[in-house]
Amino acid sequence: MYGQTGCPTTANTPSNQSFCYLQTVGDINTDGTTIYRTETSTTPIPTNELLENTVYYVGNADGNCTTRIEVTVNVDSSPAPVSGYGTTFSPALGSPADSYNVDDLIATLQEDNPGDNLVVFAQQYAETPLSGTTELIAENSYFVGIDNGGCPSARLAMRYDPIVAAAPTGDAAQTFCAGATVGDLEAQGTSENTQAIRWYSTATSNPNLDDTVELVDGETYYATQIINNVDSPLPPTESEDRLEVTVTVIAPVNAGDDNSVALCSNDAVLDLSTLLSTDADTDGTFTLEGTNLNGQFDPANYAAGTYTVTYAVEDDCTADEASFTITLTEQPDAPAIADQEFCETDNATVADLGADTNVDIYDDASLTTALDPTTALTNGTYYATATNASCVSDATSFEVIISEQPDAPVIADQEFCEIDNATVADLGTADDVEVFDDASLTTALDPTTALANGTYYAAATNGSCISDATPFEVTITPAVTPEAGDD
Repeated sequence: MYGQTGCPTTANTPSNQSFCYLQTVGDINTDGTTIYRTETSTTPIPTNELLENTVYYVGNADGNCTTRIEVTVNVDSSPAPVSGYGTTFSPALGSPADSYNVDDLIATLQEDNPGDNLVVFAQQYAETPLSGTTELIAENSYFVGIDNGGCPSARLAMRYDPIVAAAPTGDAAQTFCAGATVGDLEAQGTSENTQAIRWYSTATSNPNLDDTVELVDGETYYATQIINNVDSPLPPTESEDRLEVTVTVIAPVNAGDDNSVALCSNDAVLDLSTLLSTDADTDGTFTLEGTNLNGQFDPANYAAGTYTVTYAVEDDCTADEASFTITLTEQPDAPAIADQEFCETDNATVADLGADTNVDIYDDASLTTALDPTTALTNGTYYATATNASCVSDATSFEVIISEQPDAPVIADQEFCEIDNATVADLGTADDVEVFDDASLTTALDPTTALANGTYYAAATNGSCISDATPFEVTITPAVTPEAGDD
């Protein structure tokens, strides 16, 4: 066959040939040079094409062999491994720095392929498997086959797409009512496979806090998330990074202590906030029988009596109330008190003024201090106020005069003729001298009182003061009847 070079011979080209999976067209045993799909095809099959269970035709490169030798190929190819969870290997990693290796991939497939020796390749048709310690690279594809000592199996393509368990998300500042617990903290997982959120007391502490632990105002808490596809709330695959959350715990509102106050009808408007105890919240509302007082109580608007004002404080968490009892008393009228005069010998005190028991006496217009009843009186202006409970009337001013005791009058014994019909007025005493007919000075004699023989007593007066008495004698001489003379 002149010009036909590279044509196969039947002696060197068996008509039935067996191969393993991954052997190629170039592995067909022949002395021909070129393999075709049909007897008449003019397009050679690439030598690196994997063999299939089919008939191939061997010729030469020029395609001018008289005949092409038919070769029936039988490829021994066992099935690829199977995966019960799909063709994506998506383990959860605690952080981007974590990784899985080839052995980890094999371990996840081993249960679905019991007894088989699984091997992993970096390329679909690679001949050399990867070492079990080879670190898998995210978003790469790997090819898993079975190597049980015979021909290699078909390969299962697996994509490595790990889920990185980053810190969960959430508000960095969270506010709660008193009594809130760790179970009330809020954080959101970043994966559809987030199974649980755990809370810790620091960025590195262990173990996690129980949900019943009560939150502390101002403390920071740290959250992780657990990610897996087996619906387990337990590690592994817990995020290494932690979400920081600082907590504000709203203290219960405090209306403070109950209180009471006594007011007078003439008092100024009362600022009700002055009744609050020092620990009370100051943003509450004062009400009286449901009416908002806007923080003020005006005595002028109310009759005497007892009123209970309610102070209420509330927020989104708690509420509290305090009660303020206001006793309102009518202001008494100013007392009626006249000017008064005392003798210095009386040693008069405030008690001698004869004021009612509800009247206080002051010696200054500012009413600084009420005088004790034993306080000695002096010449001057005093002020009296009436009290009714805690209420004080307007002041009444009055004068106190302390008179000096006069000296005993000087008066001589006196003698009158009975025909004079002498009276006390005839004694010629000064206007401030009174005359008595008894040593006890019981009653001053009227100036028209007729004098008689005896001892009288004269006392000088100055206001309510009376001097010591001066006794003197009065003699009434009988009239002499003239006798008739001699003729």
